[in-house]
Amino acid sequence: EQLFDHYGVAALGFDVVFAEPDTSSGLDSLKRLAQGDLAGNRDFQAALTRLAPQLDYDGRFARVLAERPVSLGYYFIPQGYGNAQSGMLPLPSLPAATFEPLRPGTPPPTGYGANLPAFQQAAPGAGFFNMRADEDGTARQMALINLFGTGYHLALSASTLRVAFGGDPATAGLESSSLLGRQYLTPWLEVGGIRVPLNADGTVHVPYRAGAPYPYISVADVLAGRTPRAQLENRIVLLGSTAPGLADLRVTPLSNTFPGVEIHAHLIAGMLDGDTRATPPWADDARLAAVLLLGALLTAVLLRFGPTIGLASTLVLLGLLLAAYGVAWSHFWVVPMATPMLTLFGLYALNTAY
Repeated sequence: EQLFDHYGVAALGFDVVFAEPDTSSGLDSLKRLAQGDLAGNRDFQAALTRLAPQLDYDGRFARVLAERPVSLGYYFIPQGYGNAQSGMLPLPSLPAATFEPLRPGTPPPTGYGANLPAFQQAAPGAGFFNMRADEDGTARQMALINLFGTGYHLALSASTLRVAFGGDPATAGLESSSLLGRQYLTPWLEVGGIRVPLNADGTVHVPYRAGAPYPYISVADVLAGRTPRAQLENRIVLLGSTAPGLADLRVTPLSNTFPGVEIHAHLIAGMLDGDTRATPPWADDARLAAVLLLGALLTAVLLRFGPTIGLASTLVLLGLLLAAYGVAWSHFWVVPMATPMLTLFGLYALNTAY
């Protein structure tokens, strides 16, 4: 109520799960008294009837959720980590056949931890906030969709963006392209009128921004009204934890202790600005072609002209690879170049030693 009514925020995303009822008001104890020892006390019954709506904290929260552009958060349990299912999962945003014949988001998770049914039924949006780490433990890519049950669910970042722009249903599909006679399929997702190309597995590369681009505001300051209104008015707000003891710190290219909630902020900002990046479906073919062509060219130069000209040729070819990567990056493509670069280094070392 403070965020929307006083500060006028545009939308709110919860990087939190409300999985248990709030019984701190004592309403359940009062109801037991009303049905037991004080069942015949009219004054007590009248007072309880009057106070119950205010003491029903979960009911109040559900009513507030229903009236505002809010996205709740939940998490999926990957395969191999159990199949527990708690709370109420939202309905899928996209049917399972949306991306056929591709199957991004597979293998599907086996369980989930979601919000209480009253909250999920009231909120206009909800999204999963699972982190995804590469093999070295660094979070460079994040899934925007995940397949579970009868369809695809949206990530918290996409769900928050959707409710911020009016709550229209998300759309998605496949874009077909051809290169040198080969056909390629690129999945895409559109939320709030913004289309985002996806990797083949349903992820995007997080467009991290160095420094401190997004301010952190204490909930206590918001509740007390100490935060300047201009800092929050008409902004998309994410609510999450940053304390180390709450175990939501992640490893990213920018920091080894990066608050997970800020990753969603970078994703939302990237989608708004249109600078999220994806690996194109032809990336593997491009790497293979680079390894074969550049490898053959360098081998021919090394065997004919020796190590001195071979070194110059190696540096030139490495420069061309970096230039090609820069061109791809400017078109919002991420094409891994490590394999052809290592090929050039290896061939130069092998042929020079020979």
